Amino acid sequence: MSIVKQLPVPVEIINSPPELKQNLTEGNQRLNQLQPKVLNMRTVRSFVGAVALFMVFRACFFSGKRVNPANQQLYQTNNLANPILETAVSDRSFSFEQTFKDLRENPNGGFKQLNALGETTQDIRPQVIAAPKPANNATLTGHSGVVTSVAFSPDGKTLASAGGSTIKLWNLQNQKELATLTGHSSVAFSPDGKTLASASDDKTIKLWNLQTQTLSATLTGHSDRINSIAWSPDSKTLASASDDKTIKLWNLETQTLSATLTGHSKSVNSVAWSPDGKTLASGGYGNTLKLWNLQSQTEFATLTEHGCGSVSSLAWSPDGKTLAAAEGSTIKLWNLQSQPLSATLTEHSYSSVSSIAWSPDGKTLASGDYDKTIKLWNLQSQPLSATLTGHSQGVLSVVLSPDGKTLASASGDRTIKLWNLQSQEELATLTGHSSWVKSVAFSPDGKTLASASGDNTIKLWNLQTKKELATLTGHSSAVTSVAWSPDGKTLASASDDRTIKLWDLETQKEFATLTGHSKLVISVAWSPDGKTLASAGYDKTIKLWDMETQKEFATLTGHSQGVLSVAWSPDGKTLASASGDETIKLWNLETQTLSATLTGHRNFILDVAWSPDGKTLASAEGSTIKLWNLETQKELANLSRHSDGVNSVAWSPDGKTLASASRDKTIKLWYLQSPLVNAMLETAVSNQSLDLFQK
Repeated sequence: MSIVKQLPVPVEIINSPPELKQNLTEGNQRLNQLQPKVLNMRTVRSFVGAVALFMVFRACFFSGKRVNPANQQLYQTNNLANPILETAVSDRSFSFEQTFKDLRENPNGGFKQLNALGETTQDIRPQVIAAPKPANNATLTGHSGVVTSVAFSPDGKTLASAGGSTIKLWNLQNQKELATLTGHSSVAFSPDGKTLASASDDKTIKLWNLQTQTLSATLTGHSDRINSIAWSPDSKTLASASDDKTIKLWNLETQTLSATLTGHSKSVNSVAWSPDGKTLASGGYGNTLKLWNLQSQTEFATLTEHGCGSVSSLAWSPDGKTLAAAEGSTIKLWNLQSQPLSATLTEHSYSSVSSIAWSPDGKTLASGDYDKTIKLWNLQSQPLSATLTGHSQGVLSVVLSPDGKTLASASGDRTIKLWNLQSQEELATLTGHSSWVKSVAFSPDGKTLASASGDNTIKLWNLQTKKELATLTGHSSAVTSVAWSPDGKTLASASDDRTIKLWDLETQKEFATLTGHSKLVISVAWSPDGKTLASAGYDKTIKLWDMETQKEFATLTGHSQGVLSVAWSPDGKTLASASGDETIKLWNLETQTLSATLTGHRNFILDVAWSPDGKTLASAEGSTIKLWNLETQKELANLSRHSDGVNSVAWSPDGKTLASASRDKTIKLWYLQSPLVNAMLETAVSNQSLDLFQK
């Protein structure tokens, strides 16, 4: 049985990516650079082949930071890239409005990048940087070189640190240096706390008496550098791993070599004892992870799912049932009762994992990376994300029921699906629309669902019987958005016909048509008190409508491209708007003025949604969802597990779950109030943000 159904995810600190402006003017400038290139294809193929061979060689024999792709990119839609690009290259221009409309009507299309030759490239990943420093109680100084190893004594009173050719012992109560021991660069306390072992590239192991702080023994026998040392749980035996391809076991009562374990064909990098002291795990270069029976001192298993690199670190879970092994940028979890590979953790995508360790309760695995980050993997709690699959085309809209138990999704496959959020199982598929379904909305009592479609209709669905109740007709073009009034008596709909219609749900008849937008109307949203309706238009404006008089009373301007989504804060005082100009604007509705502009997106922002407590805003663009701290008006986090553009985001009523709908045909659930995520979200400061679910 695997530890988790859906792989857990870590937390890391990232730098917000640089903005990539793509307004009409700059888009034309880039397109003007796309001059036809005449290339010798044989030369190109030879070059590509050479690069591929080099990358394979590099993956197998080197570790280090990946090189980010070049910053000259142009985003286009996946299915539409060729026709749009061909038109743009010939005409030296393209229409933002037409591009977005084509994108919406081709729900499987996604954003890709084009380099200066117009060739499709991969998404640029953010650069991983060091986590912000927590508040320090003390800084211990004294080493003259890089500190390469630290270890706590079992009683937690002493810290040993190794750097250069010195080891320092520190009193953690008064933070004073106790002693300096010379000779080595790696340290490990014995479980009884009486002895410190150290090893280095001088091929020796030194044992230090911690009462007298003097060298008690030097163990020799390895013929090459020693990479790892590990104590048996009873403190009687020390294991050492070396570049000489052997593991040696040392009897610490007699301070003599008791056994040499051979079988590795290359350097051995890491050793780790099982908690019961009966098994030793060893990892080395060349795809090898071995398990040794310490009673017979023989190898009894070789685990072979690792790649062509080296196993750099090993750690047993406290219950002895799981072994974590780091190799390159991945961590593999092994169920040691049956020895199958139970999970692969792949979020270290830029560098190599240098060290791993379990928490004493076995619930969390920590991993250190050469990129200076530490990742925490919550392995026994609820997974931090889940994926719902079933739609055959891109998912355009997602919404959660008022009781938080059901999710509805709308798709380009002309269907609406209902999902049980607890079991993550599909409950029903609602069919009847003859074109893509762009928007869905639950009634406030949760008994009825409204859906808007490209077939110019709105349908009402009885959620008890899962049957269609009514079809509302009147729009002359695609219906883009539907929203219920808070009292559940009125439905508002927006359309490409540039109008908003109001529907009486008792009579199921249209009773008003609101006109004023000069282009497509993309989104509508009711104020929490039901007195005002906000509408977002492709004419770059947001309009506010008095629902008593059904008249427009304000127009909010400031976006430089079409407005694609609007959402009210829970207290009704602020309106958020998302635009093709890559910004989110926050509007003070008492003064009807702009209060803030949130920047950081690098493409069309297709949707925004407030958390129920009003403290966080979620926004969707490309394959990324951003979370914004509305108190600081700073980017808080990135969610980036979708493989294609995100069309819609929606919060659960309790604010613990965020749902997202994507052109990759999936819905993802993000469990944002797990203790792990909450703790890490609190560390996001200034312009730094968390990449919670980096691919």
